[in-house]
Amino acid sequence: MKNLNEVLRQKERIMDQYVVPFVMNEKSLAISTAKLRNLLLEMQEITSKNQFRSRKKEITFYSKDLMDILSSYWFLHEIGLLYSTMPLDQSLKTAYLNQKWQYYCSFKSQYYHQYSLYCIENEVLDWQAIKYYFHTNNLQCAFTFFDATCVFLFSAYFKALQLILEQLEYAMSTSSFSFNHRPLRWNKSKIDLSLLVYALFEFNKNDDEKVLLIEWTNAFEKLFNTSISKNFHQTLSAFQKRKNIDYTIISQLRDIIQAKYMDIE
Repeated sequence: MKNLNEVLRQKERIMDQYVVPFVMNEKSLAISTAKLRNLLLEMQEITSKNQFRSRKKEITFYSKDLMDILSSYWFLHEIGLLYSTMPLDQSLKTAYLNQKWQYYCSFKSQYYHQYSLYCIENEVLDWQAIKYYFHTNNLQCAFTFFDATCVFLFSAYFKALQLILEQLEYAMSTSSFSFNHRPLRWNKSKIDLSLLVYALFEFNKNDDEKVLLIEWTNAFEKLFNTSISKNFHQTLSAFQKRKNIDYTIISQLRDIIQAKYMDIE
């Protein structure tokens, strides 16, 4: 049987591929949701049989570690459900996403006082209530997202809610972009596109902004209807291991621009 540290490490590995924003994939979302549910079952079994070394470790587990994995589970579960019912008609997709965004925003306004406490990190978590809930519920059934009777779980609800809204905002922006622009074709290699995206990101980035490299890769994926984000860093690492990396797409672009400039003159 795994121990708690192994379970938590596995949870981190699952969530590493879902750094908001990400390109949604129904199958991978369903698999990851099932994996997190299984991890919760393992955690329930482990904690029911083992005593914590100290009161402090027990409190930390129920008020932080468990709440973290619950919020991750709810986030992926809700996004998976949302994606599975998304209309195929591109003209309807933006309206659908906006409707869902308003639905999830309603939780913030409905429980604004608790949300305010969450935002300023001034909430007091009842770890014993969390513990009781965890050990008396049948985890084979999915927990209900935002059960108003479980005030002690609001922290996990709001954390999941924040991730859901960020992902929805990204999905709405890319859906609108896709609807108004037909994808262009990228005729070169994925390595060339990865190098171009990385160079543009490094050249354009501002330390004051929180724009992530993954956002750039996702935007170019949509633009050219291709996939580079999944193995982006592995692609760059493989490129670095080449013996001759002098003549890249960047140098080719420079040569093309110089040649065209000379033609104009």
